[in-house]
Amino acid sequence: VTDSEIRALGEGPRRALIAKRDDYQAMFGGMIREGIAAGSLRASDVDVATYAILLQCTGVALWFDPAGPLSLDEVAALHVELVLGSLAAAPGLIATAAGRG
Repeated sequence: VTDSEIRALGEGPRRALIAKRDDYQAMFGGMIREGIAAGSLRASDVDVATYAILLQCTGVALWFDPAGPLSLDEVAALHVELVLGSLAAAPGLIATAAGRG
């Protein structure tokens, strides 16, 4: 259930799902802030970067096909490259994080 479908849930399940979403959103934002503080990442706006990355990740469910040309691990590695690239990470960090370094 994505943000666009939360409205279809009853009050209790909606609150629980929003709380979980807020938790992982805060986790991603915290990791981006830590990377910026360490000098390994850059973003003009942490909140917008977080929203974009989370939307990119949840969007995979709309198009990924296990029988398609890319395996789940290949898609995950590509997403690591895309996310870290969007945060101006060094190429070596991207390769290592994507399992290619």
